[in-house]
Amino acid sequence: MTGVTVSPTTATLYVGNTEQLTATVLPANATNQNVTWESNDNSVTIVNNDGLVTAVAEGSATITVTTVEGGYTAYSEITVIVATDPFVPVTNIINVPATATAGTPLPLIGTVVPSNATNQTTVWSVQNAGTTGASISGSMLNTTSAGSVIVRATITNGLTPTTNYVQDFTITVNTPFIPVTNITSVPTTATAGTPLPLIGTVVPSNATNQTIVWSVQNAGTTGASISGSMLSTTSAGSVIVRATITNGLTPTANYVQDFTITVNTPFIPVTNITSVPTTATAGTPLSLAGTVVPSNATNQTIMWSVQNAGVTGANISRSMLSATSAGSVIVRATITNGLTPTTNYVQDFTVTVNPPPFVPVTDIIDVPTSATVGVSIGLVGTVVPSNATNQAIVWSVQNAGTTGASISGNTLSTTSAGSVIVRATITNGLTPTTNYTQDFTITVSPPPMTGCNNIPLGFMLGTPYFASATIWTIPGTEGRPSQEWSDVVRAPGCNKTAFNGGFFNADCRNAENGFHGHYFSWCMVMRFADYLCPPAQGWRVPSNDDFVSLDMNMGGTGQTRGGASAQIDAWYAGAAPDTPGTPRGIWGGSRFTGTTSLMLTTDSRYWSSTELESPDLAYFFGFDPNRVFLGGQTKSVGSALRCVR
Repeated sequence: MTGVTVSPTTATLYVGNTEQLTATVLPANATNQNVTWESNDNSVTIVNNDGLVTAVAEGSATITVTTVEGGYTAYSEITVIVATDPFVPVTNIINVPATATAGTPLPLIGTVVPSNATNQTTVWSVQNAGTTGASISGSMLNTTSAGSVIVRATITNGLTPTTNYVQDFTITVNTPFIPVTNITSVPTTATAGTPLPLIGTVVPSNATNQTIVWSVQNAGTTGASISGSMLSTTSAGSVIVRATITNGLTPTANYVQDFTITVNTPFIPVTNITSVPTTATAGTPLSLAGTVVPSNATNQTIMWSVQNAGVTGANISRSMLSATSAGSVIVRATITNGLTPTTNYVQDFTVTVNPPPFVPVTDIIDVPTSATVGVSIGLVGTVVPSNATNQAIVWSVQNAGTTGASISGNTLSTTSAGSVIVRATITNGLTPTTNYTQDFTITVSPPPMTGCNNIPLGFMLGTPYFASATIWTIPGTEGRPSQEWSDVVRAPGCNKTAFNGGFFNADCRNAENGFHGHYFSWCMVMRFADYLCPPAQGWRVPSNDDFVSLDMNMGGTGQTRGGASAQIDAWYAGAAPDTPGTPRGIWGGSRFTGTTSLMLTTDSRYWSSTELESPDLAYFFGFDPNRVFLGGQTKSVGSALRCVR
């Protein structure tokens, strides 16, 4: 405890009037609030234990209030006078407080009517505390709970010198004032053209005042206005609205908080999707697209999915539909929030998947060009382009010639040498109603001869086929091109030859062919023609014209004289003519054009086979005069062929 005060500290009373003094112990929460009252002159004033002073006689007196604990004192100076004016009675008391707050002392005051009433000292008392727990100390009303309390105002001799004036007042006791600290849950979005109720949650929930008054602070481009708590907007944009709660923080200060609300354009739902592709091609990705109806629908992003792939093998990746086979596929278009903010718009479409486009055949290549009699070959070919729709080739013989050719499936069989024309047909190769056809010529060679024609392919210069790698270049004359002639080409196993009855016979006979040789021997004629002059190196078997050209280049006449007569121009090139064991390198100038009256000479001869079985061939023979056979006829050391290019 620190002290005590008294109110009022001075007062003037008429004799017989009273004044209520109020003591306040300091601090207000001091445990012991008890005080004592004392008048220093009881002949002028007396005071009771509650501080009520009564004026006894004219004069002055001091009223002392003393705290029971600590002995702290305070003083009120009272002057008592004798009324000289007529007594003016009280007729009313006004301006008495109508509300109080539980837990907060309320000073009880009032205005006495008339203002010149003789006695204006009001004594207050509780008539009905109700639920308020009300009590009065002096002129201070104390309450503990909300409710209503009836207090009584009494003025001594209010009406007459012997009658008090009494008036009762009802005071509403409210709960303590709880200020607003925040407003939450205010809408953040609105739609232009659609009124938005402005609401909010007041924090704390038991704040005394919770009535929000809304106003527009900045409408921006929205055209915003507020009527009551309804926000109206005409265009998209942002609007700042203000929430105000009267006396939100203190009894004299408002609580104010601003909020930004985004105003969106009105949500326009999807009602249809049109212009979706109805056909696709297997193997070719199709872009799925569609036109959203209405064109100003709020959401227009279409998400695609396969609902039923059927036999198409369809799948969708990033709006691209891919299918592997023809058929029908059902695809689904989904637009999020298409109809309402919580409902998707869904529409299914059937897409017909067609087969890949027809790719016509433009060529067939890599078809075999050669065959051998009696050896079946498979007919194959490469179709161009490689992605042609139909690639199954049907083969047929168009012209068998002398070959006796036949086809079974894709296998070609022949019985004789010659040329056969085969036809390749592809159904619907160019258009659905036109076949693609192409003819090919296949050369059929005779079968190999046992014992003679078993020489492998791929001849090279040098032994065992060319006697040496020597090449003779004969300069051109009279505008003819230069020619290259190879060294002797030998056929192993056919080195012996003999003249018998005027006919030349290559002795390639053995047990397998019954010791029967052919006229000029297949070993010398056909086999040489086919293989011994390798075309890969540019070589070929000489023709009669080649020999004529050679003869003229060597100084001959190029004339065919027949019989045994011929110009002999010895032209030496290569090995010496008399070197033992060495094939003759002598090129003779004599040309023979027949099969009789063979001129015997130590020179090598050119033999033109114009009149023989193979008129496109020509042969070079070397004769050895040291080998005499059958009455002076010459036996060859081995007939041989030279190649030309």
